[in-house]
Amino acid sequence: MKIREVNENKKQFISLLLLADEQESMVERYFEKGTMYVLEDNDEKAECVVTDEGNGILEIKNIAVDCRHLWRDFLNFPYFTGFSAHYIVK
Repeated sequence: MKIREVNENKKQFISLLLLADEQESMVERYFEKGTMYVLEDNDEKAECVVTDEGNGILEIKNIAVDCRHLWRDFLNFPYFTGFSAHYIVK
């Protein structure tokens, strides 16, 4: 399992983010100011976009999980704790 930050070509991941936020225009708004993370384990399983709202406040704007992996893999302890702990530690 690997969680990586995406800094370029964020739009290639938009289809999964549209599961959580159905308007492409809304997703594109926080693409620019947000930091995107992708959880991968042989393939893309989950994505998250986090924005810095100032004064030490970080906001999760979007978190989406590929439904093919949701119950079988993502809620499996290593995936779930790995993806959520990444934000707590950071």
